[in-house]
Amino acid sequence: MLQRDRPLWEQLVIDGLQDGHFAIVSKVHHAMVDGVAGVGALAMMLSAEPSPNSCGEISKTPERAPTGAELLREEVAFLAAQPRRLAALLRKRRGSARSARRPA
Repeated sequence: MLQRDRPLWEQLVIDGLQDGHFAIVSKVHHAMVDGVAGVGALAMMLSAEPSPNSCGEISKTPERAPTGAELLREEVAFLAAQPRRLAALLRKRRGSARSARRPA
């Protein structure tokens, strides 16, 4: 179990194994990464290929946080587009169902 008063991830290096080997044990709370992102991060960390800057350039100054009005405008636009997206999805599915029913 991860302690809630500490970060939601933990990584241990176990050295002194036979033939000079070592092990890395990682624990990450599911709220930190999804399965695909976790596998990608782990693959990057364990890759044998050198990758000095695999995460790209990291900005030292964070972006400005959006205002409440900007967040509201984005949400209204997102919700307003939902009926159109649903109609397009239904048209697409109806076409697939018709083609699946046709005899070959």
